[in-house]
Parts: sequence; structure tokens; C-alpha cells
Amino acid sequence: MGQVGGGGVSIYYSHTLQLLFFSYSQGKNFVAPLKNMDAGLGPVFPINVSKSGGNGGNKANNAQPQPLCQWSEVPNHPGLVCSVMQTSK
Repeated sequence: MGQVGGGGVSIYYSHTLQLLFFSYSQGKNFVAPLKNMDAGLGPVFPINVSKSGGNGGNKANNAQPQPLCQWSEVPNHPGLVCSVMQTSK
């Protein structure tokens, strides 16, 4: 049996927002409401990350989507979720 999306990279649950954030190694990132563990996931929405050319990286490497990881919430700013983009070498 194969792996979904090349295998999972990270998962984060925001209790405040009742949202589940998750990413896969092929650079697919998603968010879904999760209000009750018994009810399952609500609709799943893709997280689209735009690429900016200001990072000085290799353009060929930047063309490949990268997964998001190290999710966190900004204290005293409900609704603001941060993550970093995992790079592969």
C-alpha cells in the first residue's frame, strides 16, 4: 500500500480555532475544521503558498512545493497561525 501525499510531515491542532493543520512531503498543505473528535473532519481546504523570489535560493529547487511545519499560534492574536516551510537538500 502506498503513502498518501508521499508521507506525512507535520500535523497541528489549534484548540482556540478548532482547526487541524497538516502537511505532506510532496508539499501539499491543508486545513480542516475539527470541532468534535467523534464527528470527524469537516471540509478539507488546501493551503496555497506563494513563492517570492527574494529568498536568494535555487530557482529550480523553489519550483518544487515544500511542506509546512513547526506550526504555532501568536500569543494574544487569536486567528494568527504561523509555520515555516521545510526545505529539502
